[in-house]
Amino acid sequence: MLVFYDFHAEYWIHIRTTNSIESMFATVRLGTNKTKNCGSRKTTLAMACKLMRTDEVNWRSL
Repeated sequence: MLVFYDFHAEYWIHIRTTNSIESMFATVRLGTNKTKNCGSRKTTLAMACKLMRTDEVNWRSL
């Protein structure tokens, strides 16, 4: 995490936008923001799981 600050400030925004973990959860974040206050915690977790599974086909293997 602290290695991030070793780079010049001009590269920070590019590093932030290419974060693989953030992009992995972008689908879930989009889905949960659209359905805010709709359902219980259980249904929200089920929806997040389903969104990650359907988006899994687009992930690149490491």
